[in-house]
Amino acid sequence: MLFKNKINCVIVGLGKMGLVYYNVARKLNLNLVGVCDLNDSRKKNLKKRDQKFFTKSFDKVLRNKIDLLIISSTADYHAKYAKKAILQGVKNILVEKPVVTSLKDGYELIRLQKKYKTRICVNHNEFLKTHVNTIKKFIKLKKYIGKITSIVFTGGNMGYSMNGVHVFDLIQILTRSKISKVLNFFDLKKTKNPRGRMFNDFSGRLIGETKNKINFFIDISHNQGHGRNIKILFEYGIIDYDYLIEKLSYSIRKKKFINLPKTRYSTPGESGSFKLKSNTIEKVTLLHLKNFLTNKSYVNLKSGFENVKILIAASINKNIKLTNLNRIKSKKKFPWA
Repeated sequence: MLFKNKINCVIVGLGKMGLVYYNVARKLNLNLVGVCDLNDSRKKNLKKRDQKFFTKSFDKVLRNKIDLLIISSTADYHAKYAKKAILQGVKNILVEKPVVTSLKDGYELIRLQKKYKTRICVNHNEFLKTHVNTIKKFIKLKKYIGKITSIVFTGGNMGYSMNGVHVFDLIQILTRSKISKVLNFFDLKKTKNPRGRMFNDFSGRLIGETKNKINFFIDISHNQGHGRNIKILFEYGIIDYDYLIEKLSYSIRKKKFINLPKTRYSTPGESGSFKLKSNTIEKVTLLHLKNFLTNKSYVNLKSGFENVKILIAASINKNIKLTNLNRIKSKKKFPWA
């Protein structure tokens, strides 16, 4: 354990995810010493015993002795709060995704983190989800299905910065490779965010490729209002997972026909399906925070920033090669929430 005594925790931002962190902090028995939100009405969402810790002032909440700072505000404040906390000497910070909204903020945060030796976790928790790890185990079990050739993800209008980044994580986990190329067919119409008029997101289609040459296609267009599905195509089979009904289906060429040419795509196969539950946001957030506090596997600032670079590259250029992400140039601050 990194901490021998009770962990003094401050939560900044008490929206939907902020309340998740609040519940997680209580379950982990963290010592809540401060809660900050610009919206005074959110104070009532806290238990009565905790309302005394509420303030609208970030400067005021920083006066506490803080072992862990959780930043779950809207994304436009992530970098501002994290930088200020680092300079105040906070050594452990968890930031909700996307970690920053511009390249400039990302590089500056990395610089400060190194200088002040701060640990920063970004809440990309796809690698901890039950359905993801079950799919990985199933692929290993059915190894005669061959290598992954492509991945197709379809869903409702969930936004690329809000939820598309989780798809990036999923693709990179399953392929065990970094995304290297993207080509966007984003909708001209921006997706409005319920967190405020100043926020919007990208919707539409995205084609890409990983470093190990596996193709992927994402379609979360603005005119789609239902569904969340991933289809993984292999040399000799297909795995399909429907998030809404929590069901995995598969169809695989029978083992005795594996050596036949791929042009024999209608050879006899085995098929089936089974229920596969995913985790609640609260459960995987708890697992991720617990890992961070015990210095086990967690998504660090560098990895979280890589996803932001993919988002930015997809939005500013078409068919940009991401092999060297440091060459992406954009001064724009994106209106993500």
